[in-house]
Amino acid sequence: MIDVASGSALPDRSVVINGNRIAAVEPSATLRVLEGVRVVEARGKYLIPGLWDMHVHMRGSLRETTIDFAKENEAMLALYVANGVAGVREMGGDLTDRLLRWRSEVERGERLGPRIATCGPKLDGPLPEWPGSIAISTVEQARAAVRRVKAMGFDFIKVYNGVPNIARDAYLAILDEAKRENIRVTGHVPLTLTVEEVSNGGQSIEHFNEYLPGCVRNEKELKAKLNDGRIAGGTYDAAVVRSFSKSTAEQLFERFAKNGTWVTPTLTIAHADAFPQQNTARAASWKRYLSPAWADTWNDRGDPADISLTLGDARKQYQHALETVRWMHKAGVEILAGSDTATSNAYTYPGFSLHEELDYLAEAGLTPLEALQCATINAARWLGRLDELGTVAKGKLADLVLLDANPLSSIRNTRKIRAVVMNGRFLDREDLDQMLGQLRREPDSKPGALPRLGIKGHLAAQGPDPPLNAHRPEPQQF
Repeated sequence: MIDVASGSALPDRSVVINGNRIAAVEPSATLRVLEGVRVVEARGKYLIPGLWDMHVHMRGSLRETTIDFAKENEAMLALYVANGVAGVREMGGDLTDRLLRWRSEVERGERLGPRIATCGPKLDGPLPEWPGSIAISTVEQARAAVRRVKAMGFDFIKVYNGVPNIARDAYLAILDEAKRENIRVTGHVPLTLTVEEVSNGGQSIEHFNEYLPGCVRNEKELKAKLNDGRIAGGTYDAAVVRSFSKSTAEQLFERFAKNGTWVTPTLTIAHADAFPQQNTARAASWKRYLSPAWADTWNDRGDPADISLTLGDARKQYQHALETVRWMHKAGVEILAGSDTATSNAYTYPGFSLHEELDYLAEAGLTPLEALQCATINAARWLGRLDELGTVAKGKLADLVLLDANPLSSIRNTRKIRAVVMNGRFLDREDLDQMLGQLRREPDSKPGALPRLGIKGHLAAQGPDPPLNAHRPEPQQF
């Protein structure tokens, strides 16, 4: 059993599950096996907490379309589980009502899928970039938006930075109102503030390219030019890459550590831009799990000249992203693992991309244990759910992954999944392969075809159909 808190690999442990909770974790020699308990022999295997992808989107497309992608996103819930992802932090979209329903169904054991923490609608400037966002022009609107998101039952606040950005005073009102409402804020860095100012305000930061501008000395000048339209996005990103300063970065990360600023670097996106030839190889294996309509959204991000870097600059940007993660970690900055998987985000794949993100965190210099912590105990701490998630311990929710190899030896071993326990439900390799097989599409699949997912007689609730009856698994022991 891998203790992600201490970093120990504890031998000869037995884990007892009753319902959807861990009832005991004891040395195997001292545990008495009760009559009628299903025993799963795990000798030679490694047990870890369920993984969390802390940056995904369940949404429609950026462009106008007749497809709302609700069923596509719903089908992908099983793909997360098949990859050992027991929870996702959903970072905003236009499927808010469905997300609240899916979140509840998963928690009650009525739906097979990852646990969902979601921000609901993003808070953006007066002309939001994404459907479903809340437009904010004034301080009053900012405060009302925070109260609205909290009242609707969402888990945290997400700030976006579509051009024109949220005004400085309105953004500060978001932070102030969030403190009053006791709800966390994370997201992008508005162009109307510096990265340091956002950290000082108490916001967590998403994406390498949102904090990298704080690593250049002329941050304010570049942001002003982008915000008023004097330069395009690609020009802005290139200027940040070419003006990058290690000393400025290190000073910024010392501030992050002092402020307790959490960062989700989403290195998967940077890698996809920097190494396009590798994207093709991944697509051959993983794209078949996505609907043709989903994959088609990878082309909707607007004018490439406005948003793209040259290949040389993209590789420099990726290198800076790796370096900054290493420096942040050295400074004591808290890091989360998130892939930014979504429609309209090219070469991101539900479930699979989290394992890629863990690889890149290790490439940045984190040990396998430290990378694993970013997707387990750190996620639980940010969510405020460490009492029931993040480690394998008595009383916690039974979200577990059984591996064929030691993840402390290589983080790539998190891919070697033998079984998954999701909310107390045991899914062996046969079950997981069945899930993947039902999602896999042949080259001639019809664009509208979506699978009906059944695991040994249990139907995953989809669309307007009623969910399956609440499932109470029998006690199990590892």
